[in-house]
Amino acid sequence: EAGYAGFSAVKPWLKAHPDYPQRNVARQQADPHSLLSYTRQLIALRREHACLREGDFQLHPQKDKQVLVYERSLGAQERVLVCLNFSDSQRVVDLPEGIQNSELLFSNAGRQALSAPDRHLRLKPYEVMLIRVRS
Repeated sequence: EAGYAGFSAVKPWLKAHPDYPQRNVARQQADPHSLLSYTRQLIALRREHACLREGDFQLHPQKDKQVLVYERSLGAQERVLVCLNFSDSQRVVDLPEGIQNSELLFSNAGRQALSAPDRHLRLKPYEVMLIRVRS
C-alpha cells in the first residue's frame, strides 16, 4: 500500500482523515451495502430506465415533510416512483393511484421485494426506494 491513505507516496497538502483504514474504496467495493455500492446500483438503474434520465417529473405531495415522493415517467412506456425518508424513524407515505401493479427496483433498507401495497407504504428510517409502476 502506498503511503498517505493509499493515494500517494508524496505527502499531500491535505491530511488524510483518521478513519481511512476503515472507510476507503477497497472496503466499500467489497461491501454490497456501502455508499459506493448503492451509488453504482443507482447509476445502473438510471442507465437502464430512460425515464430516470429524461422523463417527466411529478411531485406527489405528502402530509409528512420528512418524506419526498415523486414520479418520473416517459409517456405511457415507463413509470418509476421514487420514495425517500429523510428521518431516523419509520414513516408512512401516501401512494398515488394505480401503484398496486408494481415492482421494487431498489431499496437501501434490505428489502428484496415489494409486498402488494395499498395506498400506503411504510418506509424504514432513511430508506430510499425506487418502484417501477406497471400499467
